[in-house]
Amino acid sequence: MSIFMLFFTSPNSLRRAGKYFPQIVAMLFLAGFVAWVWTEPTVAPPAGNVEAPINVGSVSQVKAGALGIGGVLEVFSDLIVDGKLG
Repeated sequence: MSIFMLFFTSPNSLRRAGKYFPQIVAMLFLAGFVAWVWTEPTVAPPAGNVEAPINVGSVSQVKAGALGIGGVLEVFSDLIVDGKLG
């Protein structure tokens, strides 16, 4: 006797299988919705609406908030300090 016959031939098997039917339908619906909503980026990174990281590029950059450095700070140009140093 196959596993299919063992599972679906008992009187309570349809009730048992029907208990999971709404959850399966909901998961399939949500997966389809996520696939439908997804849009690919229009350009490859880092182009587009994403700013370059603060450690990349030759353009002057300002970082809002604190910047923690866990090692040596090397300055290869002029150092401008606005506030208290040390």
